[in-house]
Amino acid sequence: MLDFKAEFVGGSHSGEVISPMSEVELNKLGYRVHLRGTPSGDEMPVYVVVPIEWSADEAHRAIMQRWGKRRR
Repeated sequence: MLDFKAEFVGGSHSGEVISPMSEVELNKLGYRVHLRGTPSGDEMPVYVVVPIEWSADEAHRAIMQRWGKRRR
């Protein structure tokens, strides 16, 4: 697994951005990847991460509350 930039939503690290991050380090912090971004050019991919114990619905609600609905 390649390193990525982690944007934390929820839990004790909420609002933090840590880069580089790996899934092993993420698990040690008690978080999991919920959304995976696609890198552009030489940039690291950005992943939105949430606490491991959150359900998919809880994660979705928290992300929508933080960033809101996107215009189409």
